[in-house]
Amino acid sequence: MGERALETHPAIEDFFALHKYRDSTAKNLTDAKWKILGDVVGILSYPHDIQQLMSGEATPSLTGVLPTFQGLQNRWEVLLSTIAPTQKHYILAAMEWLNKYHEKARKTPAYVMAMVLNPSIKFSFIMKYWSPIEQETAMDWIKAELATYRAREASKLTTSSSRKKAACPHSRLGLKSDDEEDNETDLDTECTLYISER
Repeated sequence: MGERALETHPAIEDFFALHKYRDSTAKNLTDAKWKILGDVVGILSYPHDIQQLMSGEATPSLTGVLPTFQGLQNRWEVLLSTIAPTQKHYILAAMEWLNKYHEKARKTPAYVMAMVLNPSIKFSFIMKYWSPIEQETAMDWIKAELATYRAREASKLTTSSSRKKAACPHSRLGLKSDDEEDNETDLDTECTLYISER
C-alpha cells in the first residue's frame, strides 16, 4: 500500500492541486510525511524481499537462512545512514531480533551442517561472519558428525568385508587395501581438504 502511494505521489499532488480539491489539502501528506512513508516502505521492503526469496524456493532449506538474514542485516546497516533519525529505532529493534536469532542459530549444529554440506557455501560464510571461537565450535561439530558417519560406515564395511578378507591377496600379504588406507585419513585433513576445495 505504501509503495503504491509513493508511486502515485505525483498524481496525488496534482489531484490536490486541482481547484475543486484545494479545501481537502489537509488530507494530503506533507513533504516530511512523504519522506517518512518512503523510509517505512524502504525498511519493510527488505524483510519482504527476504520472505519472497525464502518462500519462492520449491524446497526451503536451512542452507540459505543465515546468509540471507546476514544480507538483510547488511542492507539495514546501510539504510541506517540514510533514513530519518526518528525511524532508526525500528531498524535497530529489528536488528536486535536478528542478532538474537543469529546467536541461537550459531549454537545449533543443524545450521552449520546445512551450510557446510552445500558446495556453494561450505565454510566460507562461517569464516566471514563468525568469531574464531564460533568457527572452532562449528569445525568441532563437523568433525564429530564426520566421525559418527565414519564409524557407522566402518561397521557396515566390517561385517560385509570380513567374509571377503580371507580371500583378499592384500590381507594374506599383510598389506592394507586402498579402502583401508582411505579410512585412515585423519578428520582434520579431510575437513580441511573439503572446505578448501573449490
